Amino acid sequence: MKKIYMYVLDTMADWENGYLLQGLTLQKMAGKSQYELQTVSTSKKAIKTSGGVTIVPDITIEEIDETKAGALLLIGADTWQDQSNQKILELSKSFLEKNILVAAICGATLGLASKGILNSYHHTSNALFFLKGSPNYQGEKYYEDKIAVMDRNLITASSAGSLLWARYILENLELYSKETIEAWYNYFSSEKFECLRRKTLMINEIIFMEIRLLGEFCQKYKMSRAAANALFSKYKIWQYIESCYDIFHINGDEYNLDEISTVLKAKGAIS
Repeated sequence: MKKIYMYVLDTMADWENGYLLQGLTLQKMAGKSQYELQTVSTSKKAIKTSGGVTIVPDITIEEIDETKAGALLLIGADTWQDQSNQKILELSKSFLEKNILVAAICGATLGLASKGILNSYHHTSNALFFLKGSPNYQGEKYYEDKIAVMDRNLITASSAGSLLWARYILENLELYSKETIEAWYNYFSSEKFECLRRKTLMINEIIFMEIRLLGEFCQKYKMSRAAANALFSKYKIWQYIESCYDIFHINGDEYNLDEISTVLKAKGAIS
């Protein structure tokens, strides 16, 4: 099985890899794992992320097996200028030369810039001036003012590009079909995510409210479930419950039943 090596270091921005980690878990749903994630660092000493999470690395840099490497992930941090990160940056250069994927986000792009790696790849970062502070950076003509950029086997992103960055990684590794990755990306994109969120709520929560209200309606109006269901369908009460869910779920069923009754009475469906 191929390895995805994720370099971890003190002050690592542990939220920037969140989308990617979720995307990798889909391998279990597919019933077949092609890649295994391993955390790697300069030693096996625990590191502390910017969010306060303690991570004990799985392996050291010296234990990386390039023959099994599928990708190297470099997450943003405030410590990329530290001398201790030179080994992983040298390895990044080696990976790129061997056509192994390297993906860097946020502050990690500054690390790549310091090694001159971005001088021959289209790339992005938090800002152009952010990279120009590095004396070895001469890649201004390749800089793109985008949240994420993929050029051959190098993927870079700004601090705002973690979702697109993750998408490019999944696409590069060909983990899933294009359709699956597109659906996954759309799910986490804000507008479409909200639509899917409401559908999920309907499946997991709203349907239980509908069942309760239908039962109470039948009891109050001495009506069979079949007759009440037909009435609710005819007068779009199911849709009404869903559209009012944000209000209904904080009120009791008695209040909600009164609201439904008012709607049906206004339509002349009940008296």
